[in-house]
Amino acid sequence: MFDIIGWLGTASILLGYYLNARKLDTSWIVWFLGNLFMLIYSIKINASPQVSTALLLHLIEKKYEIHTISYFYGQKNKSELDGLARILHYLEYEGYNITNQRIDLSSVFGSFNSSLTSSDVDVPTGKTDESKMKMNFVPNRNAIFSSVLYGFAVSLTKEQDTEVDLCLGVHGGDGNVIPPDCTAEFHEKLEDAFKIGNINTDRINYYLPYVDKKKYNIIEDAYFVCKSLNLNFRFIFGNSISCYNGNGCGECGACKDRIKAFDKAGINDVTKYLGDVNE
Repeated sequence: MFDIIGWLGTASILLGYYLNARKLDTSWIVWFLGNLFMLIYSIKINASPQVSTALLLHLIEKKYEIHTISYFYGQKNKSELDGLARILHYLEYEGYNITNQRIDLSSVFGSFNSSLTSSDVDVPTGKTDESKMKMNFVPNRNAIFSSVLYGFAVSLTKEQDTEVDLCLGVHGGDGNVIPPDCTAEFHEKLEDAFKIGNINTDRINYYLPYVDKKKYNIIEDAYFVCKSLNLNFRFIFGNSISCYNGNGCGECGACKDRIKAFDKAGINDVTKYLGDVNE
């Protein structure tokens, strides 16, 4: 039901843009309805910014030809995939043609133990510390994701006879603990292994623009990119879902980190949380 409301909001806002371009007076009514739908939707769904969303905007500003891959790996937060679809539809309307391939890896990760994927393990609440990070950690997730991406990059280089930058949103953490597969060292060594184990890799480069940045720096960058390109920051990040539970619990580590990052960036957080958002 709420996914339908989200899609109605997206469609109404895009229709409002079209009617406004045609200078029709009805555009403000359609916009109002679209924003009303999105307000209802955001109360139920955690609309939080993900680093991957900021990375997408960063690459748009850099005028990349962008191909994205999204994964369903059995995560409790399935809402992030629907949110991505709405963001890409909006960006397409704004003139940015971005391809996306959704890959189902749930059968692979189904036997892995993590609070993010296992139905019999609850997501821990509160700020992320080392013990909670270990509960949330999905074994070998980023290595598997990166392996798929690298294979795609090798194929794209061959098919289109072009250089390919493999872009990842790896960042410097949030002042607590950094999972071992999110460090610069891990990805540098992974890139070395990929180069050794593949052919035609001389035209593939890793691009990690956020590797030394905190989440609040990334939110700031995304905000200014939206202003520069005249994109709707509120709509884009209102559809970027990062809550580990997928419902804006306000209590998991992802929600706590998001609240802290927005507060530190000094940018209004549009998310409606279900739980206690006090630090």
